[in-house]
Amino acid sequence: MSGITVVMHLLGGSAAVASVVQERIYPVVLPDGAATPAVVVRGISHSVRNTVGLGERVRRVTERMQATLLVGEDNYPSMLQLKVAVELACAARRVPQLGVLSAIVVLQEPSGPEMHDQSMRLFVRPLDFMVTYNEPTPAAVT
Repeated sequence: MSGITVVMHLLGGSAAVASVVQERIYPVVLPDGAATPAVVVRGISHSVRNTVGLGERVRRVTERMQATLLVGEDNYPSMLQLKVAVELACAARRVPQLGVLSAIVVLQEPSGPEMHDQSMRLFVRPLDFMVTYNEPTPAAVT
């Protein structure tokens, strides 16, 4: 499990997101031939904070995640609707437990520009989130 799992869980549980993309929320890449609008979730950076003593059973992980919104160029109004839905689903969220992850916090970060991909005939909008959580240390798993 990772930041991708957390963000996909939050997006998948949002009725507002589902009203725009149905179940078209994908990890890392948009599958060939996939319909839009859709959301692709990918990791940007990953940082693990162990303690000096290394004796704890959990460590704190911080991941910068990007939810990329993809909307056909003939359907721009749904981009605005999807942006608001994704922000509401993910920004300023706390999740007590998700699988082996605990103490999960998701905060919105500054995001990149909205773009138009002429070759794919899509509007593309990245939204960035910082996801922090506790995960078991490798020694605690074995």
